[in-house]
Amino acid sequence: MNVNEIAELVKTDLKETLNGINWVRMEVKVHFSSASSSALGFCYYDEGMTKKEPFYIDDEGLQRVKKLSSAKQIQRILKDFYIECENFPETRWNEFTLNLFYNDKYEFTFDSNESARINHEVKTAYAAISGLYESLYERVLFEIKPEVNWKTAVATVIVLNGKIDEQSHIILEDDPRIYPLNLDKFWQLKFPEFQEKTNSDPLKKYFPAWNTLKYYLRYGDNFNEDKDIDYQFINY
Repeated sequence: MNVNEIAELVKTDLKETLNGINWVRMEVKVHFSSASSSALGFCYYDEGMTKKEPFYIDDEGLQRVKKLSSAKQIQRILKDFYIECENFPETRWNEFTLNLFYNDKYEFTFDSNESARINHEVKTAYAAISGLYESLYERVLFEIKPEVNWKTAVATVIVLNGKIDEQSHIILEDDPRIYPLNLDKFWQLKFPEFQEKTNSDPLKKYFPAWNTLKYYLRYGDNFNEDKDIDYQFINY
């Protein structure tokens, strides 16, 4: 991985980004939540070593933080190295910091910010819960009861031996029938992976042991998954 290339990209950006600003050190930080998700931020230090963010005033008079024009290119260079190191615990990292000084010298570090990594994995797990809830809600709304206003439904998702079990089902209030989930291939593959991850380190500290997730779906014209989502982890 060529850090010199990144340093040169940053130096090229400085003439435009920090035009008219007296600075002694510039810091660029790239954080990877996953191989497909990264964020770049940067700041500078003035002669008094005060940390500041460069900004500009837009056409509407609002203050905006300036961006490095080479940000995507820097993230792309780092991505391959991140993926390469991710396979080995002893070289794993998720945060890159480059300090560039006014005399063109620079220093850099690769750090493993485990708390940030775990927080991202927990958020991803909750996003999976919400995503499947929405998929099941739409199944009831558009496929099972497309022309009928229903009140509540219960969807039971069972994961056994790395697969969604065929006993998984949906039942509705005032309806004696039992409906299959009919999940698409994405959820058939991804949800068992989610179950395994949340039952293993480090996520098992944040989730109860479970092999069944029960969703309580409620009909509503103004459906809001963040507000209305209701579920229960069960371990049989």
